[in-house]
Amino acid sequence: MAKSKASKTKAKPSEFERKRLSQHELDEVMERHQRFLDNAENGQRAMLKMMDLSYLDMSNRVLRTADFTGAKLKGVQMLGVNLESATLYGADLTEANMQRAILDRSD
Repeated sequence: MAKSKASKTKAKPSEFERKRLSQHELDEVMERHQRFLDNAENGQRAMLKMMDLSYLDMSNRVLRTADFTGAKLKGVQMLGVNLESATLYGADLTEANMQRAILDRSD
């Protein structure tokens, strides 16, 4: 009996598989973003497109202009976070705690 072509082909990872960040890695990204906002040395805009940040804590951070396009933000703690002019297009904010978050001009 011939094997089907499908059984010979290895499953490919989803095109939309997200990279999972740890709290420590996210803290480093947020610190570099703060330096970016302050025009300080070694600053870098937070580009978190398609990342999995589920259940991490971003509370009371200034993340103006950060890019969260398509990010998985399920259950994140974003209490008092400043997301002014941030890009949230296609982000999954299911169960996110965004009390007192600033979302002016965010997309």
